[in-house]
Amino acid sequence: AMHVAVGKVLLILFPERVKQQVLAMNKKNPHFSYDNWLPTFYSMQYFWFVLKVRWQRLEDRTEPGGLAPNCPVVRLSG
Repeated sequence: AMHVAVGKVLLILFPERVKQQVLAMNKKNPHFSYDNWLPTFYSMQYFWFVLKVRWQRLEDRTEPGGLAPNCPVVRLSG
């Protein structure tokens, strides 16, 4: 909730800076269009989606000796 609230305030106060930051994060995606995505950033729909994803991550557990959950993997080498 705090992330969405702060994001919404920053989007209202500093829209150009937020736009630069979002575009910088999505340089690798050629299909990303800021104008298409802007209405969804920091909206209630965005809030509920983030909450749902965080809740699902809480359920990622395994039994000792069981299979690992399907978690995102990050390589530190880039």
